[in-house]
Amino acid sequence: MVGQTSEFQRRCFEALEALRVIRVARPRITLLLLATLAGALGISSARGDVVNLGVLGVESLIPRVPGDPGVVVVSIDNLTGLPPDFYSNPIDFTNVNVILALPDHSVIDCKLGTISSLDTNTDCQVPDTTPIVSILATGDFVAFTTAEGRVFGDFRTQLDPVNTLAVIAVGASVPEPTDITFLLVGLPFTVAFIRRTRRRSISIWR
Repeated sequence: MVGQTSEFQRRCFEALEALRVIRVARPRITLLLLATLAGALGISSARGDVVNLGVLGVESLIPRVPGDPGVVVVSIDNLTGLPPDFYSNPIDFTNVNVILALPDHSVIDCKLGTISSLDTNTDCQVPDTTPIVSILATGDFVAFTTAEGRVFGDFRTQLDPVNTLAVIAVGASVPEPTDITFLLVGLPFTVAFIRRTRRRSISIWR
């Protein structure tokens, strides 16, 4: 009887110890799950290096003369294919727009279409008396990957008329090992930890 009581007490102590382990493990399990979800839902990319694609410029095309206003041209140079300062492979700019903002909040929208590699578009021309507040150039291109990272297919470059040139540049997006890595690594460890804890709590009753 004494032996049976001692065995029973031992199993009770083991059961209490297992319960204590489970209580302690719960915060750890929660942290593991949160880490896994944070990796899956967190930021999946970081800003990498800048890739230069071309130049947006504004200049006088026809000088003003008495009684006749001159002409100002807003140009876009596609300089892809000119390494090392610009992206080495030639790509086309498509759906290119140049928007000139005026003081009365109206705009002049120049739709330039496609600009091929090493081409210059000078179709956006206005009288030099036009009070341009700012110039915005937008366009698309086929996305590509460089040593700096992934470059998605659009650009948006703004130019203050005080400055005559602005580089058309886009940021490369560099994947971080936070999303799929945490999901694939954190989740198996979490599941294994829960299974091990459950086996320990169940085996003492066998």
